[in-house]
Amino acid sequence: MRDSDIKRIGLLAPDGTFTGQAGIEYIKRLNINPEIIWYPSIEACFLEVRKKEVDIALVPMINTGGASWITPTLKELRKNEVKIYDEHILPIKLHLAVLPG
Repeated sequence: MRDSDIKRIGLLAPDGTFTGQAGIEYIKRLNINPEIIWYPSIEACFLEVRKKEVDIALVPMINTGGASWITPTLKELRKNEVKIYDEHILPIKLHLAVLPG
């Protein structure tokens, strides 16, 4: 598959999450304009790729903040005949703000 073949991309909902942000950045990086379909779970993203409802789906693989793998993604990769197409790394910086006292 070429980048220009991506017409529909599945993203983990809801919009406004880090995964959604990574998906939007990925689309901009490739300079493509696919239809975005939001799915409620990682499992749903994989299912829709297998059903060919979307060309690719972007799902989280590792949470570098906690240096932990995303278990649902690993399970789906192991049980499905879905291949990793590309990666997009989203640096995440969080700040905790509180009022004095």
